[in-house]
Amino acid sequence: MKLVYIANARIPTEKAHGIQIMKTCAALAAEGCQLELWLPNRRNSKFTEVDPFEYYGVPRNFTIRKFWCLDMIGWLNFLPGVAYIIESKTFAWSISSAAPATSTDTIFYSRDTYPLQTILKHCRPYWYEAHTIEKSTRLAIKRIFKGARGIVTISKNLSEEFKPYQPADRIFVAHDGVDLSQFGQPASKEKARRSLGLPKDDFLAVYTGHLYDWKGAGTFIRAGKYFPAGVHAALIGGTDQDITGMQSIIDQERLLSVALLGHKPPDEIPAYLCAADALVLPNSGRFEISRSHTSPLKLFEYMAAERPIVASDLPSIREILDETCAVFFRPDDAKDLADKLIYIKSNPEIGERLAAVAKTRVQKYSWEARAKAILSFIAATGGA
Repeated sequence: MKLVYIANARIPTEKAHGIQIMKTCAALAAEGCQLELWLPNRRNSKFTEVDPFEYYGVPRNFTIRKFWCLDMIGWLNFLPGVAYIIESKTFAWSISSAAPATSTDTIFYSRDTYPLQTILKHCRPYWYEAHTIEKSTRLAIKRIFKGARGIVTISKNLSEEFKPYQPADRIFVAHDGVDLSQFGQPASKEKARRSLGLPKDDFLAVYTGHLYDWKGAGTFIRAGKYFPAGVHAALIGGTDQDITGMQSIIDQERLLSVALLGHKPPDEIPAYLCAADALVLPNSGRFEISRSHTSPLKLFEYMAAERPIVASDLPSIREILDETCAVFFRPDDAKDLADKLIYIKSNPEIGERLAAVAKTRVQKYSWEARAKAILSFIAATGGA
């Protein structure tokens, strides 16, 4: 099968979608796809000369092709959204000549709607991978949904949103995944802390990922005001701007038990997870993408790391977790989050039992299993 994966994204990037895209492409290629990843040629000063295959730890079993775009993102902040539209439309224009030049047996796959407008225009077969959906979807985007051979969604709740556009047998749920090879033999907590220079005796709760409002990092930070002595929080990830904003909250509220450790490369994340006494998934209940649509990469990494998980009690999270493998707290409730972390600290045997169940359950969420399922769906809905 010849497959072009189109991603309107900077690769490499400090954001999680970079991991998801590269791991998905590598897994699809490992299943026999002759795969090209089409990307916009965007700048990212933090990743100049960084090899994306090395950065994401994936084999060179597919090729990357970059296309010109007018990248004004970061330059037109006084006109919110305009720079993204300009970049997206010029990227879509650039691929408009490349798409019809591909062989007739090539299929297209994307998680972005702008480039798929070009594919639809040329009447080429495509599948759309949905990570969220806007309630006020424009007519042009609805045409993308209706024109797809099939739609892959990352959560069951999100799949319901696409039933007005596709019959049920052309909608497929494929939750996100994890690279299980990174967690084959998780390091002991003691060894991980020594390697990272972290205190060896304190109870450490860890969060990895971005610091956006909907991800709930602020709730985790504010939980620090309720921590007893000996309990600490560490957050890994975030842009420079978001880290500055969160640090101001920490300073203003004198949350001395909370530390922001900044962005870390993907291959360093397993060590931080293994260093934890508990892993926190604090998604907010105030945003639809968080309540119903998301399938967090960190969730599957947490499960694979075999550490106790304390998670927001949300439908999106309960698609994967239940009380046999996690402790839940009320979304956006910093005090309840702190209480649940203290509960894990006071009951380590319960935490170990929950973590063991999560470790067993995550085995079916590998990138390889996800790729096999997606390719079976593509074949069943008209793919070669």
